[in-house]
Amino acid sequence: MTWFAVGDTTDDHPKILAAGNAAVGLWVRCGAYASAHLTDGLIPAALAAKNGTATQIAKLLAVGLWHEAGHHCGTCPQPGEGEYVMHGYLEANPSRSQVEERRRRAAAKKRRQRGDEPDSEPDPASEPEPADGEHPGQQGESPRDGRGPRARPAPALPSRREGAGVGGEGAGGWGAARRHPLPDNFAPDAAGLAWAAAEGHADRLGGPDGLAVVTAAFADWHRGRATLGANWQALWRKWVREQRECPGAARPAPARAERRGPGRRGASDAAGVSVAERFAAIEDEIAQDREPTPETRPLTLVPDRPGGRAPRAAAPMPGQHPLMAALPGGRARQPDPVDVLTVIADHGQASAVAQFGWRVVAALLAADGPQAGEG
Repeated sequence: MTWFAVGDTTDDHPKILAAGNAAVGLWVRCGAYASAHLTDGLIPAALAAKNGTATQIAKLLAVGLWHEAGHHCGTCPQPGEGEYVMHGYLEANPSRSQVEERRRRAAAKKRRQRGDEPDSEPDPASEPEPADGEHPGQQGESPRDGRGPRARPAPALPSRREGAGVGGEGAGGWGAARRHPLPDNFAPDAAGLAWAAAEGHADRLGGPDGLAVVTAAFADWHRGRATLGANWQALWRKWVREQRECPGAARPAPARAERRGPGRRGASDAAGVSVAERFAAIEDEIAQDREPTPETRPLTLVPDRPGGRAPRAAAPMPGQHPLMAALPGGRARQPDPVDVLTVIADHGQASAVAQFGWRVVAALLAADGPQAGEG
């Protein structure tokens, strides 16, 4: 079965997530077609229309998994009018010329094994294994036929440790020998610095100093994970592109809530207020919570009813003059201290507070305290 390389970050790659499952299904089917027919990633329009819909094609173009004619990607070939090309296909898949060369060498090796050509000692490094299993041997088992499968083994592709994604930069090629640890003296080259300035990443990350901090974080992260990479400049560009802010940059402190006035502080403000200040605020509120001075209102006498009978007056409260209780809108005089003390003695302070108010009771008790002490 023909196969093509798919990166191991496909499950959570941003392009894949943005395209959606339906469009990714079209991407996979057309990728298998390109690998089977050696199109170098070119997708005919008829094939795309047969395997998917116009909406799915538009999603692949929008997220950058496919390109159409006239695209501006510098690494992908230009397709014909109405055709498409898979982004980064040749970075992880062999080209048509490479596959045909491997097949030619495999066929020549078979002929030598059959004795059709003079025996010569082939160079094992220059003759890879056959690209597929479509080359039968002679009748009976040839030396190569009985030693293992004839299908081409899967190449060593970039892993998550290398930071390469679907159609992304930094694909490490076919052999693992190209991958190597981050050099000790790694630094972005002139092309990378120019790219960072042109794309606005240098300004976003704080200029040259910010890029230096980002580069140091990049080196520490990959050295700590013992990452193997084939193109460290490309991986650095990917790191800079995905960096949200400069590492170690000071973040602005959150704004504190405005003070709401004495005695009504929020939870964050109350933590910094002393106990004395809290009591002072409470005393200020008590001092402000006084009864307003009553307006002077004239007394209105109620005329006698026909028949000479006066209206029945309401029962006066303790300390209230009977006339004041009978007249609407009148204001009672200050209660007699004797009445207040009598209610306290007979019914307790609670009853006195209920009848005369806590200010009257408190003032009377405060005034009587020193006198009682003197006596």
